[in-house]
Formats: sequence, C-alpha cells, structure tokens
Amino acid sequence: REKLLNEGYSFVETLKLLYEKPAVSGSFGATPGTVKLVMDVIQKRLETTQKDQLIYEAGVGMGYAIRNIVEMPGIQYYGCDVALFPEVAELCKTYSNLHLHERNLYMDLLDMDNHSIDVFYADNVIEHLIPDEIDRIFRVLYKKMKRKGNLILFIPNWHNGPHDVSMYYTKKGTRATGFHF
Repeated sequence: REKLLNEGYSFVETLKLLYEKPAVSGSFGATPGTVKLVMDVIQKRLETTQKDQLIYEAGVGMGYAIRNIVEMPGIQYYGCDVALFPEVAELCKTYSNLHLHERNLYMDLLDMDNHSIDVFYADNVIEHLIPDEIDRIFRVLYKKMKRKGNLILFIPNWHNGPHDVSMYYTKKGTRATGFHF
C-alpha cells in the first residue's frame, strides 16, 4: 500500500509545475490566523521553559508557516511533505535550524528521537491520511512528543468538505471517512 501511496503522490510533482508563484496567504496550507496561534503557543513555551523548542510541521506546503516561525529565537524547525516545492526546499540553505524532508509523515516521524517534539503542527493535513493507517501514525507521534508537548491540528469540517483522501478511492456519493469535525 505504501508503494501505491507514493506512486499516487508522485503526481504532486506534476502539480508543482502549476504553482511556480511564491507562497502567499490564501494558498493551500497554513494561513495567517493558524500560524499566529502556533506562534503564540511557541512563544508561551519559550517564556515558560526557557529552553529551545523543537517544532514539527506535517505538510509544509508552500512554506508559509516556516517563513513566519523559523526566525523565532530558540527554534529547531522540522517538517515534511510528500513533495517539497523547490523554493521551500531552498529555505534549508538559508536557515541552519530548518530540517525538511520529502517523504510521508510516518516514515519521517520514525527518524525523530523519542520525546523530542515540543510542538507538532498540521494545518489541513491529517484529513489526507489513509484512515486505517491513522492509528499507527498517532502511536509513533505519541512516542516522539515530549510529555508536555503541544499537538495542534487544524482539520476541515463536514460543512466545508469532505476534503480527505477517501474521496479518491470510495464510490461516488460515499461519505468520506477521514478526519473532519
């Protein structure tokens, strides 16, 4: 199944060619409001713990959150996406505290140290995961999060979708099975 998933996501390489403009608010992925919330959580953690924070973003998209968060003091920023836009991958050359990987979330989390993630952030990503693989993803995520870490998930609602991966493999008219509020 993972092979099929990776083959399916290779189509994203074709989509990259359609998005040669720089990341802007309103593009898919993070928005100013969600990034502000994440930044507020990070700032509170920095003030409270006085320790560097490891931030992990699942589905970095066009890099909007990265561009707003990576320069905060005391941040190590990790993230992945099934396909990295070239301008997002280039950011790793600018910021030594930025570590991005082009691969699926589960495989990327496996490489993280246990109890290393202070803040895990996903903006309109979780609904794209295959429903029967969610359990193993959250089990590994639980191992990778620090004891008092923050898990921040933005998920679309039923009235606004469905926008999840199940709409690609279920019969037309079938209710999507991925995460929605």
